[in-house]
Amino acid sequence: MCLLWVVLAWMVAGGVRAQQVSRCVDAQGQVSYQSGACPVGLPDKTWEHGRFAPPSAADAARLRALEREAQRRSSVRQVGALRPERVRTAVDSSIGRCEAAKKRRDDAVYRLGPRRTIAALRALDAEVFQACR
Repeated sequence: MCLLWVVLAWMVAGGVRAQQVSRCVDAQGQVSYQSGACPVGLPDKTWEHGRFAPPSAADAARLRALEREAQRRSSVRQVGALRPERVRTAVDSSIGRCEAAKKRRDDAVYRLGPRRTIAALRALDAEVFQACR
């Protein structure tokens, strides 16, 4: 379905001509940006926007492969996140407890990856605070 939308977008955009963006300043000094020529006076600055060229078939295939790989990695990460925590060992000193808590926090942050939230980070930091005080 997504591929159908991409193909339709390519067909519509295929005949689009390059556009021009103008920065216009009126008599009161107000600045406006528009896609056509300025109605009065000369434009302060004009930019040419290039043509849209749809990706080639090879590029589209490469993008689909990258999306499939990203989806696969995402599903592997979700399955990996459901694993039980490692067995904790007893630590004798308060310094050892503090270092162990920091290591657990670092491992948890690594496991969470980009899906970590502020609430999760605060909970992990609170655990370290309790162990290190």
